[in-house]
Amino acid sequence: MSATKQVTVELTERTYALLAVLSPAGNVADVLGTLADHAADGVSRPGAWERDWLARVPWDVEDWEDGLVSDPDAAWRRVPK
Repeated sequence: MSATKQVTVELTERTYALLAVLSPAGNVADVLGTLADHAADGVSRPGAWERDWLARVPWDVEDWEDGLVSDPDAAWRRVPK
């Protein structure tokens, strides 16, 4: 298993309630974890459906793809520089 990092996120009550409907148990932490996994797939895999989704999000970094290079172990995968 990979090492993990913890993050703290503040959400409005409305955002929290909306995200809670995406989990049968209303577990927003699980929902955010799933969203993070999908976003990471979109960053690392140029052909992934998540990449198109990420391209539509208004990020603070315009050219976020410039921060990536090909993975030496798998040319199809991208990793942070």
